[in-house]
Amino acid sequence: MSLDPRAESPGQAVEGQSEGRQHPKSDGAKRNRRRSRRRGSKKAAAGGPRRDGGEGLNHDQARFQNQQKTQSQQKTEDSSRPRSRSMAPAENGAPGGVNSVAVEAAAGTSSRPAPPKNAGAPQGKKAAPGARASGHAGNAAKRTNPDDRRNNFPPVRSIYSAIDLGTNNCRLLIARPTKGGFRVIDAFSRIVRLGEGVSNGNRLSEAAMERTIEALKVCADKINRRGVTCMRHVATEACRVADNSDEFIERVKRETGLNLDVISAKEEARLAVMGCQSLIAPGNRHALVFDIGGGSTELIWVRMLPDGRSEISGWMSIPWGVVNLSESYGTIGKTVPPERYAEMTGVVEQHLKAFEDAHQLSDVIKRRQTQFLGTSGTVTTLASLHL
Repeated sequence: MSLDPRAESPGQAVEGQSEGRQHPKSDGAKRNRRRSRRRGSKKAAAGGPRRDGGEGLNHDQARFQNQQKTQSQQKTEDSSRPRSRSMAPAENGAPGGVNSVAVEAAAGTSSRPAPPKNAGAPQGKKAAPGARASGHAGNAAKRTNPDDRRNNFPPVRSIYSAIDLGTNNCRLLIARPTKGGFRVIDAFSRIVRLGEGVSNGNRLSEAAMERTIEALKVCADKINRRGVTCMRHVATEACRVADNSDEFIERVKRETGLNLDVISAKEEARLAVMGCQSLIAPGNRHALVFDIGGGSTELIWVRMLPDGRSEISGWMSIPWGVVNLSESYGTIGKTVPPERYAEMTGVVEQHLKAFEDAHQLSDVIKRRQTQFLGTSGTVTTLASLHL
C-alpha cells in the first residue's frame, strides 16, 4: 500500500496505484517521467538506444531483460573459446582427436582427476543425476568397442535348400524354419532321366547330363535369389553306379556352382525316414516306408519308440526302379506284353521275399498297428490317379 498526500487519511490507498510501488513525488515529477518515456519511445522507433533497454517496459522488466542479455553474452564468449581437446595418438584404443580422459573415464581406469559433476551442463541449470561429463565421451566409448557393434546386428534368419537328384527326377525345395517346423518358400521339379541308358553301359549319356545341368541351373538361380544360408544337395542311384559320375559331378560344380554329394543307399533310406516320420499316426507301433525311385527302391522297416521317436529296425535297397525296369523289360512308349510284365514282377518279388524273411513283417502287420508310407514321385503319381 502506498502513501500519497492526496489520501484523505494516513494509510489510505489511492485508486489506480498497485501495491508494492512507492512514488511519493509531486505531479511535476510524474509529468517529467512521462516526457522521458515519450522521448525514449521516439528514439526506439527511430532506431536509437533506450536507456532502460526495454520496449515500453517498466524498470523491473527492463532490469530482468538486461540480466538475460548479460548471461547470453557470457555464454557466447565461453563457446567461442577454443576447447582443450587432445589430438595425440589414440589411448586405450580411442580414435585420434578424442579426449583420452573421456575414454579412460568410460572404462573406469582414468588416473586423472574426474571433471566436476556439473561440467557440460548449461549455466543456471543443474546437471541431471548420472549425466555424462561430456557428450564426446559417450560417443568415444561406443566407438572403441567394435565387438559390441557387431553383436547389435539382428541375427540372420536361416534359409534352407535341398536338392534330390535321382535317376529320373530333379527336385528342389527351399524352406524357412518356423515355430512348428518349416515353411516352403520355393520349389522346383523336372523329369531329367539322368539314369537313361545307365543299365546298358554303366555310363551317363551326354544328352542326359545336358538335361540335368539345365535343370540344376534353374535350381542354382532360385537358391541365389532366395539367399539360402544352409544347403544339402544329394545325388542317388544313377550317380552311384555310373562309371563317369565323378566327371559329371565336377561339370555340375563348374557350370552351376552347386556341390552334389553322392550318398549311399543306407543314407538315402535314413533320409527318407526323416522326411516322413512326422506323418506316422499316433498309436502305430511300426511303419513300412518305401521309396520307389528311377533306379532303385528303398524299403525301411521302422519301429516307434514310447517317447515318440522312430528307430530303423531294417532296410533294403532293391536295385530296380521305374527307369531301369522299363528299359530292361519293355520299350518306351509301348505297352509291356503280359509275359514281360510277369518277369518284371517276379524279379522284384524275389527281393521282397528276402526282406520278409529277415524281419517277419507279415506277423506284425496282422496286428493292424503298422502304417505304410510311400515317398517319391511314383507314389504321388499313383495317388493322383486314384483320386
